[in-house]
Amino acid sequence: MYSPYLGLDVVARIIEINSGQHFNDFVQQNIFDSLDMRDTYWNMPPKSKLSRVVVIADMETGGKGKSASVPTESSYYSGSVGLISTARDYLLFEEMLLNKGTYKGHELITAKSVELMSADHVGKLFSADVKGKGNGEGFGYGVSVILEPEAAEIPKSKGAFGWAGAAGTISWNEPKTGLAVVIMVQQPTKDLPKDVSKTINLSLM
Repeated sequence: MYSPYLGLDVVARIIEINSGQHFNDFVQQNIFDSLDMRDTYWNMPPKSKLSRVVVIADMETGGKGKSASVPTESSYYSGSVGLISTARDYLLFEEMLLNKGTYKGHELITAKSVELMSADHVGKLFSADVKGKGNGEGFGYGVSVILEPEAAEIPKSKGAFGWAGAAGTISWNEPKTGLAVVIMVQQPTKDLPKDVSKTINLSLM
């Protein structure tokens, strides 16, 4: 079952137990620093960067109101929610996955791990989700996986894997075409990710 808030927090705790490090320290050392992700934070970034932080329109009021978009100082580092980042930083992460776990010759995770992550593990369960989404898609470890491109809600090539955020942000990898995509949108939108995806896939045909 889709677990938007707690599932990956359990994974974060497992990482702490196995590594002997706090989760935020492990991620900083092994992911952010290794990928040169300079603008990715759980807490409020330095004051010099605050002008770059987007304010998210309140989706429940149709964008008329505004809601807080950046967490203040917190000692709890969630594996599920709370990070802020940039398109540049997150594209580096996606490119590492596209390159089967390696970035600039440095292996962050094994190719086998990426293979397991991007494989379907649930069969028809994802397309039967109560949200009514997931047609043509399976589910891997934290990502949806395109099984039938013609039936998918957002068109991608077969085997593409990634995930989308509630306010419109979406990212995915296309191993078939060698493409990594990051679209950063933090305002209520339904059509933009689909439109961009259609444009990308049409250009690859």
